[in-house]
Amino acid sequence: MHAERLAFLARRNSTESLFSALQGGHHLGTDGADRTRTPKQATAHTLIDLALLLRNAYMLASLRIEHGEFPETPPPALARALGIEVLA
Repeated sequence: MHAERLAFLARRNSTESLFSALQGGHHLGTDGADRTRTPKQATAHTLIDLALLLRNAYMLASLRIEHGEFPETPPPALARALGIEVLA
């Protein structure tokens, strides 16, 4: 039972650190230790999922830039879709 409790506490710490990062980075929380309250559970899940997705996208873009795999200008089709003028 002691080992199980330690495992639960370790998992709780990692979960709390993730939510703390999301709370600060995406302003999902309030000041202090309070949590964002919503009457609909699906809304809370969606906020968390979107924040995690954005966090992963930032990490992927950062790694691509670091490894030189991110082009300085987007491909022409993407540039047109984004409304960006690409100088040839």
